[in-house]
Amino acid sequence: MGFRPALDGPKTNHRCPQGIYQRRSRPSRVVNVSCCSCMTSLANERYPLSVESILREYPQKTTAEAEAILHTGLSILPSSSTSKNVLALGPYGATTKPGAEYSGLYPPPYGSGTVLDPSPSNYLSAQDDTDAEEALYKFHFTRIQAYSRSSTWEAVEWIGFETIPLLREVKAIKRAMGTFGGDKKYWIACTFPDGQSSQSTEKGGRVEVEEMVRTLLSDEGKRPNGIGINCTNPAYTPDLIKIFNDTLRSLPSSQGIWFVLYPDGGQVYDPISRSWSKEKLTPKEWTERIMGDVRVVDESGLWAGVVVGGCCKTSPEEIGELRKAVDAYLGV
Repeated sequence: MGFRPALDGPKTNHRCPQGIYQRRSRPSRVVNVSCCSCMTSLANERYPLSVESILREYPQKTTAEAEAILHTGLSILPSSSTSKNVLALGPYGATTKPGAEYSGLYPPPYGSGTVLDPSPSNYLSAQDDTDAEEALYKFHFTRIQAYSRSSTWEAVEWIGFETIPLLREVKAIKRAMGTFGGDKKYWIACTFPDGQSSQSTEKGGRVEVEEMVRTLLSDEGKRPNGIGINCTNPAYTPDLIKIFNDTLRSLPSSQGIWFVLYPDGGQVYDPISRSWSKEKLTPKEWTERIMGDVRVVDESGLWAGVVVGGCCKTSPEEIGELRKAVDAYLGV
């Protein structure tokens, strides 16, 4: 879950406990990116960090010590640089074990239960949904505040909230960014693990993707500078992009928004076994699919630009092919 923009070619740096990535400033309507593994912890159990998750795993540590661990990721950044640095922050569900970033099955007070429950569902009544949103708001706001106290915080230009599965978490992030204020730009990328939203309805269906997009673009909270899709099988992205385009087209007031697209490698993740299926696209096949999506987004004329890359189970081979394809598309 996560990527590092690299306009000068694929690069990796696996020292970041969350996701820190850089891109050089370059006028373009399509920004190419590189993948990275940004899920590490003190015990190398590979889940994104927050003060809460560190203290849960290491109760002997103080809040100040946990915050210092978060800052180690930002410490790799120069205090002054011409690079454009992006801090990637996952959902609350990425801090749980087993992970719930795809299912949205969060334990109370953040949700209704976990994937291990006999009949798991992330549906909540109106009041419980409000309470869970408030808990998620506090989680995200507290984490942003903790990072902002790093000595190299000024080097961060963008915050990338990624793999967000739930409407209530989208709302919570927008509220948190509104409360936090400041001049940091940010995006929210949602995951659609089977081509649908992860959020359940009262009758057992799924919240429509259009409702997710409208919530992303609403005036409630601080509107993101970019929205899109990540950690989703590229087989589903063409239909999802059509919904994003159609929804944005119906909202003429939503101008100047970037589209963010970094699908996974085309495999399927099992949160119980914490493993991926073995079927995999070749780097060339994967790139052809992604570039088809890029053309649709770019040629729609609806978006300020496209940020494109790879998420889980993509590698420098896929990103290398993508870099060449983006250059060819832009005539570089």
